[in-house]
This record gives sequence, structure tokens and C-alpha cells, in this order.
Amino acid sequence: MATTSEGGYDIRLARQEDLPRLRQIRVTVANPEGKSARKGFADAIERGEVLIMERSDGRGAPPTLLGFIEWRTRSDGSVAIRDFGTAGDQPDPVIIKRLVREMLRLVPAGPGEVELKTRANLEPWTTIVSELPGFEVSEREFSRGTWWTIWTWKGEPAPRRPERRPERGRPRR
Repeated sequence: MATTSEGGYDIRLARQEDLPRLRQIRVTVANPEGKSARKGFADAIERGEVLIMERSDGRGAPPTLLGFIEWRTRSDGSVAIRDFGTAGDQPDPVIIKRLVREMLRLVPAGPGEVELKTRANLEPWTTIVSELPGFEVSEREFSRGTWWTIWTWKGEPAPRRPERRPERGRPRR
């Protein structure tokens, strides 16, 4: 099982016993209004396709769930991010970005392509995804009475090299 631990924060694959805590996260990219309880995560957890981030407060207290990401690996090796969210009424961009990076690192042999759909008119979700390295808008579609933005990740963009200024010649005397 993959686990990353840094400074009191743990990122790990979800287990069946995490289901009640996962259902407490109501505001997600798939359910931005937080109107109804989330469908089951059991199948995705069984496939190993849900990561959670939790904070350990120590002193024997149970860890606090901060966020999750759920994806689906397709037979061609590409990945569809189905949902992600954080605790609280507003999404925490830092937690979401960290979970996405960890998911990209965890997927076997690295995904050939990652796809994610967001409602085109909903902030802060579109801002969060637009700030993720490697994600670009691939298309927009109209479905179920709303416009959707389809984001595609095709690998980390190459690091930019600092521009070199042309060397100036020595002044002539």
C-alpha cells in the first residue's frame, strides 16, 4: 500500500473503514453544491483507486480526513479523474493539487493521459485545475443542460529554461 507521510500529514490509499469519513466530504468537483450524499466509494477503494489525505493530531486521537481523489484506470492505460474534494465548505487548492500529484505518481507506469471534467462556470474548481501543471483544456461540451470543460494531462510539461540574454560584445575604444 502506498503511503506518503510528511510533517503530520499522510497520503494513502483508502480502506473500507474510511467509507464513513469519505461520505462526510460533501462539496466535491462532481457535486459542487454538496446537495446530496455521495454514492458509494466501495468499488473504487477495492480497485485501489481512491487516495486520501489525513492529518494526525497525535495523542491517540483519530486522524482528521482532509481530502480525497477518486479515479478510474481504463483498459488503454489512460485515467479518468472521477471526483475529488476536501473537508469544509470550500475546496482547498493545496490539498487537491497535492492529491493529484500523488495520484499521477502512483498510477502504474504513469498514465498515458489523464482526463477530468469540470462544469465550465464553477469557480474555484476551474481555477484549481487550470493551475495544475500539465493540465490543459482539450475541449468543451454541452451535456445535461450545462457546459463542461474537459481537461487533459499528457505528462508534466518540460521545465522551462531561463532565457539567456545574448552576450554583448565588448565596447570598442
